Amino acid sequence: MSAVRCLGSAGFPDIPGQRALKLFQDRIGRTAARAKTFPQLAGYGIELEHAGARCSFAVASSNQRRKDQGARAALSEAHYVMELFGLTSFAWIWLDMALASVRHVDHADAETLDFHLGKLQTCRYVFFHRLVETEKLIDIIVRPDASVSGMRDEWF
Repeated sequence: MSAVRCLGSAGFPDIPGQRALKLFQDRIGRTAARAKTFPQLAGYGIELEHAGARCSFAVASSNQRRKDQGARAALSEAHYVMELFGLTSFAWIWLDMALASVRHVDHADAETLDFHLGKLQTCRYVFFHRLVETEKLIDIIVRPDASVSGMRDEWF
């Protein structure tokens, strides 16, 4: 049911909620723009924008699949769409924390310096090891096969 609500509210035009996707994109865009003003975070801002675009593309793809093949086909890949949004949100939160910390690194005392450097390093980890997973997810979402939707209970 949560997949129906997630995809329904975000992308299917006959279900209200287009504002949720627009708000998500706007917030990600603002964070990415702020990140691009700091040389050490600029690349993460660009990557976050790309991940946000993948989210929009995934919703559009699911919406088109629903129109062409019905709700069952669209929902067969819904968990991948939800994972895509989750990983993008995870990176967004960490970039936001990195933005809060990057301003303090130059004038932090020894105790707080470690805290801020830890935030920046964790952001780096998230972008290099977790956000890259969204690239594979979008491939699965836009070119699904029938291995999920074509499965039948009577075969087991």
